[in-house]
Amino acid sequence: MLIRQKRTILYGLILLVLGWLIYRIAFAENTASYLAYERDFAVKDKDRIYTIFIANRAAGTRYILKRQPDNSWTVNGQKANQRMIDDLLRVFPNIRIRYQPAASAYPHIMHQMIKYALKIELYDKEGNLLKCFYLGGDPPDSEGTLAMMCGADQPYVVQMGIIDGSIYPYFDWVGEEMRDPFLFPFDPEEIDYYRLDYPHAPNRGFQLVRVSRDTFALQRASDTSSDRRPHPVQGRILDYLYALKKLEVVGFINEDVRRDTVRHLQPYAEMTVFTHGDTLRMKLYPQHPTRHTVVFDYRLVDSLQPFYYFGLYNDTDFVTLQHILLHPLLKTYDDLQ
Repeated sequence: MLIRQKRTILYGLILLVLGWLIYRIAFAENTASYLAYERDFAVKDKDRIYTIFIANRAAGTRYILKRQPDNSWTVNGQKANQRMIDDLLRVFPNIRIRYQPAASAYPHIMHQMIKYALKIELYDKEGNLLKCFYLGGDPPDSEGTLAMMCGADQPYVVQMGIIDGSIYPYFDWVGEEMRDPFLFPFDPEEIDYYRLDYPHAPNRGFQLVRVSRDTFALQRASDTSSDRRPHPVQGRILDYLYALKKLEVVGFINEDVRRDTVRHLQPYAEMTVFTHGDTLRMKLYPQHPTRHTVVFDYRLVDSLQPFYYFGLYNDTDFVTLQHILLHPLLKTYDDLQ
């Protein structure tokens, strides 16, 4: 009986030790898995990313970026600035941990992250969550950017590859600067009709009406006759249409207080583009070079030489444009003859 009791105790001890070992192994595996999760900010294959969600609690802004079938992107439903998208996508495969901050720095870190951190969520084509992390705030040494995975409690300082410095500016946008700045991004063969009007001087305006794949008819804007003399899509007309494609806004300023005043004025010029069944319009208002208001007397535009123009795109978006990009487009009928 005594021997049997000793065996039972021995078996119990063996089971207890085995259970403890299994627990430690499982705990170690879970710990290792958790540590791997909270340190893994990168998405190695950026082509897997189809949706990017960025929320700035402090500014009260949210951006939803979506990849389109042609690999272009939209931001909150508007066509996105592809150059900024390309820069952003290059970040994700290259996020590296610079170092783990000391525990003594946590009060400073938590203050920084509560104040500045953005929430970043990345999803694949099927809508599966790839990554979720918080990003933002300066570490104690001001090198790199503070970051912490969603659900984790250990912050890290991250950087882009071996490049020192903050990656925060890639994610922190103001207003609508992420939108595509090219408003007429069409090749000449995609344009069916183009018109430039000068409401204050109707005889200066012109229109280009496509006759065939390689020719347009050039007419005065005020000419309603059907007598159209074809012009090959080359030389001045081809240069003009490529300049139109390169027209780039400085920025979208829909919150600008001058918008309501400008939209009720007669424009200096109005551009109309008909392509792919859509009609796009841009009304132009020259800015005074020193007063930053509209030049109300359009007879003075040539002598004042404004640096910038206000633009009203499709009667919805208020934008600014540089004179240096508009100058090749503000032509007359006689200039294109």
